[in-house]
Amino acid sequence: MKKFAMQFKAMWSCAFLFLMLPALSFAGGNNCAGATAVIPDGRSLELDYVAPSSFAWYQFNATANHSYSVEVRDDLDPDNADFTPTGGGNVLFYAPPVTCSTPTSNTNYTDTHLIEPAAGPHATRFSFIPTTTGAYYISVQNGSSSVGHYVTMTVSETTIYSPTWNTNSNFTTQWILQNTTSQTISLTVTLTATTVSPPEIYTNGPLTLGPSSSSTSNQILSTSGGFSPPLPTAGRVGYVMITHNGPPGAIQAYANEYNFGYPSPVLFQIPIGPMRGK
Repeated sequence: MKKFAMQFKAMWSCAFLFLMLPALSFAGGNNCAGATAVIPDGRSLELDYVAPSSFAWYQFNATANHSYSVEVRDDLDPDNADFTPTGGGNVLFYAPPVTCSTPTSNTNYTDTHLIEPAAGPHATRFSFIPTTTGAYYISVQNGSSSVGHYVTMTVSETTIYSPTWNTNSNFTTQWILQNTTSQTISLTVTLTATTVSPPEIYTNGPLTLGPSSSSTSNQILSTSGGFSPPLPTAGRVGYVMITHNGPPGAIQAYANEYNFGYPSPVLFQIPIGPMRGK
């Protein structure tokens, strides 16, 4: 009997440790100075425990003039309103320079939590285009005094990238941009010419693409016009970046180069897609 009691006690001790393990192993930094690092490449920090009446802090590095999407959601409680955009400001965003002793939140972002693919009514998701390269912070407050929450934190870079554009030998590069969502999306196309020193920058935007069901949901752009300053008619080659204020996948892009002149017409596709994807 004594042996059975010891086994029963050991079993419940193991069960208790198993239940407590997520809180011990996955607890994020509970203050700005101890913020948990997140890599902004789309991978998620999942089942991160936020104790009752406490905070979890996260930090990631972002590059100026790229675009990013941040998402915070409750993994287990679909009716938890603590992490909604209107849930009392429990998810806050901080842009550099951040002084951890007196951090000041920032609202220079676009709320995307209900844009396809919707994050749901009980989650926070927003997009932003940083003007400064540096460390950005997110604080998540559990407003419940009695219930702990497990959250997933994800930061994704949404910049679209193509390795080349070309105005040499009468070539023209063309981009077809399509809004895949039911909401209006704003975007900017930036060309960097790498065949000159220092590199030259040409921009087109911000442009507006209407909802996917509208006649304004797509645009065709080319190196033949629309950029500021105007592109030289020849002698420039470089790369392109497209930034936008939608969630990941909100903009689909296609690119090609063409030359319809002598000696024969030429048209071929150019790779274009997520900044660090295929």
